[in-house]
Amino acid sequence: MPIQPVIRMPLYRQVAEQLAGLIRNGEYRPGQRLPSDRDLARMLQVSRPTIREAVIALDVAGLVQVRPGAGIFVRDPARSESHRPHLENISDPGPFEVIEARRHLEGEAAFLAANRITRADLDQLQTHFDAMKQAAATGHGDLAADIAFHRVIARACGNIFITAAIEATWPLREGNALWQRLERDLPLESLQPLVVDDHAAILEALSKGRVETARTAMHFHLDRVREAIGRFFSVEE
Repeated sequence: MPIQPVIRMPLYRQVAEQLAGLIRNGEYRPGQRLPSDRDLARMLQVSRPTIREAVIALDVAGLVQVRPGAGIFVRDPARSESHRPHLENISDPGPFEVIEARRHLEGEAAFLAANRITRADLDQLQTHFDAMKQAAATGHGDLAADIAFHRVIARACGNIFITAAIEATWPLREGNALWQRLERDLPLESLQPLVVDDHAAILEALSKGRVETARTAMHFHLDRVREAIGRFFSVEE
């Protein structure tokens, strides 16, 4: 047998592969509820966010179904939709990894921007914030305005390396099957007013030059998004 190249697989995919194998072998049968994410994390010796990313991948592949408030249940493979990607074809960065990177990078960007931001930058932030607020009032989000808001702060921080690193996180969502799953079914309506409040706090801190408050507000916002995703894909008892 010829030597095969070593393929680096994200940790959540390794977990998803193990769980998929247990499902295929009948350890977990159609209709059965998976163990809690706490128990799975202990058994597999990984973090609970990793378990939740694995659950999202399994959901995308049609192997499990998320029932908010009830748990994660094994799907009947005979009823799996043909258009769903095979688990083997899912290797996108996990959403918790992306948010973790953004938290560190954008927190520092907000800290620096609070001392360096210009009037023109603040005017742009206000325009994007107003668009987000208007969309939230109708029960929807404005993703384009949200991204534009964060990009203004990234540029305003005045550090080209931090700016470039933040810019590199945005393409990780484009064509990402896991993010598409989140954007399709995650109940964001109730989250939108809170997201608007978060951005208002960030904007206020930047406009008043409060460096520590700006960083804290950015951390708080991204922590809220991470927790909302975690709750939806939680496998609690």
